[in-house]
This record gives sequence, structure tokens and C-alpha cells, in this order.
Amino acid sequence: MDAVRLPEGLRKIGVGAFRGCTGLTEMTLPEGLIEVSAGLFQSCTALREISLPCSLRSIGTAAFGRCIALEHITLPDGLEELAHGVFGRCTALAEAVIPAGITVLSGTFEGCTALQRVQLPEGLTEVGSYTFQGCTALASADLPDTVKEIGMMAFAGCRALETVHLSDGLEALGKSAFEGCRSLRTIDLPQGLQSIADAAFKDCTGLTDMRTSGKLMALGSSVFEGCTGLRELLLYDDMQEIGMAAFRGCTGLQHIDIPKSTRLIGERAFEGCVGLRELTLPQNVAATGRGAFRGCTGLEVVYIEQGVKKLDWSTFENCVSLRRVEVPRSVWFIGASAFHGCPQVVMHGIAGSFAETFAGIQHVAFVPDLQPKV
Repeated sequence: MDAVRLPEGLRKIGVGAFRGCTGLTEMTLPEGLIEVSAGLFQSCTALREISLPCSLRSIGTAAFGRCIALEHITLPDGLEELAHGVFGRCTALAEAVIPAGITVLSGTFEGCTALQRVQLPEGLTEVGSYTFQGCTALASADLPDTVKEIGMMAFAGCRALETVHLSDGLEALGKSAFEGCRSLRTIDLPQGLQSIADAAFKDCTGLTDMRTSGKLMALGSSVFEGCTGLRELLLYDDMQEIGMAAFRGCTGLQHIDIPKSTRLIGERAFEGCVGLRELTLPQNVAATGRGAFRGCTGLEVVYIEQGVKKLDWSTFENCVSLRRVEVPRSVWFIGASAFHGCPQVVMHGIAGSFAETFAGIQHVAFVPDLQPKV
């Protein structure tokens, strides 16, 4: 069976009716049909061409999943719903235009490795989980200003993606949303963005410049981990938390101004950032997590402001170039391994302070040349 003609007046076809018809090459669906049910043409591996009627309003889950010969499809203007994974693994599909009635996408083009161009409509509010995951040929994405959320792994593994316009209305970025987009060069996070989930830009090795949103108060774990090309980073003053391993392995990062509003720097947050030379820990940082700056082999000078209370274990472990650390009276705890593997380090502080006691116990050079600050 290579072609099928269906009767006029048909309004619905049962779930998976043509699933696995590997000889089917073309299909015309009749006017009057309002729904393409879930899995209807799933794994029709020879299907090259299909005509959809203007009456169509809904396409069900994985309706065209794994139709690996399908190169082009025109979606009718009256379409109102695309369920999850409609075109998942359609590896020959090269372009798509999403009609204006669609407000949510989810897994729509997952694994469409030939997809190069997609047009998204004004009115789209959510690019949901896995929508473009693994679309390795997709080079750009222009999101309309109506998009408020980008879901988990929405663009993960889009390794050809060079530019993405994040809409001004964007409020949330999901876990691993752009993970592994190694061709992405710059990213400006919009002012309305309020949350970035874990690993959102992990291993975006081509990313060189990034500035955060003014409303963003926290960075999740591993958000920029492994972004080896990241050189410039601008964090706005409302930032309160830098998550675990947020910038771990960002070997190209040479400078960072940690905002004064920051209260917590998570474990291994900047571990292995070998390009850092100088660092200031602002006064509101209650604590640094374990290994926060471990292995920052280029780090030479650290200024710790009055107000910081705790340097956890291994905070500066193996920072082999570290030679000067200024420690105020407010610091009352320093983990025993905080400066292990720092052969040149000299602590500068206040006579009689906890820092002096720590230095004596751990055999770290100490110079009491700082004056108490009220």
C-alpha cells in the first residue's frame, strides 16, 4: 500500500490507524477532518508527502513520529493544537511554519536532525520540554515576544545554533534548555527573566559573552558549567545566589564582579576557572560552599570584605598562584583544607582575629597589617 484515499466527510480517524505502514508514500486527508489522532502515521518510514485539510484543528501525540522520509509539511492556518512529539524523529524534515493559533509546543521537533528553519508565531507562549532537542542543523531561533517560558532541554544538543533571540517577555528558562549548544556565541538574558534552572547553558563551549537579567536573583546549579569560551560575565545587583558548579570549568573567564547583594556561593561554583586573577568576596556573602574556587590556578589575590563569615573546606584548594588573601575580623570559620595546595599564600588580617589563629594552626603565613573596620 503506497497511497490511500479517504472519504469526504470523515471527521476523525482512530489512534494509530496507519502506524507502521512502511510502504505508504503519500496521503491526502479529506476536508471535514478535525483531528489527526495520536500515533496515526507513526513509523510510516516511506511517507514523503501528506496534504492536511483546512478543517483540521488538532494533531495528536507522535502523529508523525519517525516518519523519516517526510521532508515538508504545510500546517493549516486554523490549527489550534499540536500535542507532544508530533514530528519527533522526522529526520528529513527541513523546515516548518507554525500557524498563529498554536500557543504551546512540546517535543514537537525532537530529533529532527535536518531541520534548518522554523517560523514561530506571535501568540506562542511556551516552547516546552524537548521541543527542538537534537535538531543538529538548526542555526538560529527567533522567539516571539509572547514567549514566557522555555522548557527543559528545549534546545539541548542543537550544536549548530549560533544565534537565539530570547523574547522580552521571557520569565523562565528550564533545566538544560540550551545544554550542549556549542556554536552559541553570545546571549543577552531579557530583563523580565526571573529564573534559570540547572544546567541551562552547560557545555555551550562557544559562548563568549553573557549578561544576566536585572530581575534574576539566583543562578541554578551548573548553569554555565563547561562554557570554556566564556570571557565576559555581567551579573546584576539583585543576584543573591550563585548555585553549585554554576561556572565550573569556565577556563576562559578572566574577571568577575560578584554583586554586593550575593549571599551564597555554592559548592564548586567557580572550580577550575584557571583564568581568574583577582577576586573580591562582597560583604553579604554569608558563606562559600566547599571547593568554591578550587583549582583556580591563575588566582593571585583575594579580597574578603568585612561581613563575610565563613570560608568552607577546600574553598581555595590548589590555587597554586595565590599569594595574598585579606581576611577581615568577621570571618569566624575557615575549613582546614581551605588553602591546601597554595604554597605561596600569605594571609593578611587583624592581630588577635580568628584568621590569625587559623594561620598558626595550619602553618600558613600571616601578616597582621589590616585595621579593624567598624
